[in-house]
Amino acid sequence: MIPFLVGAWVLRVRTVVGPEGITARSAFSTRTLAWDELDGLRFPKRGWARARRTDGTEVPLPVVTFGRLPQLAAGSGGRITDPYAAAREAEAREQAADTEPDADVESK
Repeated sequence: MIPFLVGAWVLRVRTVVGPEGITARSAFSTRTLAWDELDGLRFPKRGWARARRTDGTEVPLPVVTFGRLPQLAAGSGGRITDPYAAAREAEAREQAADTEPDADVESK
């Protein structure tokens, strides 16, 4: 009986991100948030992320952790930013600036 329950939980519990919004499916309920209802995301120290709605309530996002932000950002179509991508871009700009020759240096 326990393997069946675990299998059902694995198949049921998920967060789906798409063009219409976010759907959070827990073991016994499903909540859908349109993009205009979403005010932000919160990542508690332990547990799954929480979507903060414009009315101040929060909806848990099963299986979403801070490490899954790149996948969340990709699925959101740019509505959620990927902090890892922003850090990579900043690092690339910094490296490019370090390798460019100074314009003030005169050649003799």
